[in-house]
Amino acid sequence: MTRLHRASALQVLGAPSRQVRITTALTLQARQHGWLSVASGQVWITRSGDGTDHVLGAGQAVALAPGQQWVVEPWQTGGEAQLRWVVGAPAPVPAAQVPGLRSLP
Repeated sequence: MTRLHRASALQVLGAPSRQVRITTALTLQARQHGWLSVASGQVWITRSGDGTDHVLGAGQAVALAPGQQWVVEPWQTGGEAQLRWVVGAPAPVPAAQVPGLRSLP
């Protein structure tokens, strides 16, 4: 059974996987490796200490590591979004796909 959690000031994400409905800015903190995906809507998301903002739409996801904090909010004022937290380590990325790294011949 999937539980739907309403947003509050801080949501700690761990096991089990779950859904979070947001209507305003929310700080998320990962307790373990996992994926935060947008099930519906569009969000603006920023990792604590990172000066880069990201806009994610339905079907897009970001990997969260233990201890990381992210601030997420609906892209449009007064909007809402459904997020899905899935526990599990991110898949490794081949070196050829990592910016700044090259595969050796």
